[in-house]
Amino acid sequence: MIKGKLKICVEYHIQIIRLTEELFGNKHAPTPFMSISISGILVAASSICFLKYDISPHDNFRIVMALLTALVVCISFCISGQLLSDQCNEFHQQLSCSQWIYWNKQNRTSLIILLAATANPLKVSFLGLLDLNNSYMLTIFRASYSLLAVARKME
Repeated sequence: MIKGKLKICVEYHIQIIRLTEELFGNKHAPTPFMSISISGILVAASSICFLKYDISPHDNFRIVMALLTALVVCISFCISGQLLSDQCNEFHQQLSCSQWIYWNKQNRTSLIILLAATANPLKVSFLGLLDLNNSYMLTIFRASYSLLAVARKME
């Protein structure tokens, strides 16, 4: 019974790794970073234009909707990266807290291999340089706020 459940855990973990590599692996690595960068630049540039030229957001509904879409894209990549990392940590924690002492040798060996495989949580990153998670989202918001404060001072 335990062997079957461990086998299912291993299969699910392998599927999650494959999906993560397919979506954010080396072949598609620039996709999230470019989406977030372009979205951030679009939001910052439009916000500065709104402030600098006293443009009313009510008069430019399409631009406001484009800004909201860009913001949602940026936030969705960061939140999904954080959720993936959190779930991998929780999976490893659940495996660590299991009642392995009562298991037979084959099941304990399988658990040790699975624990080693899940020791480092999966992360959504840009070529291993930048992890897309809540801390990156905070960095983007702080930089945007600073940029808007500077633009406000230049008025």
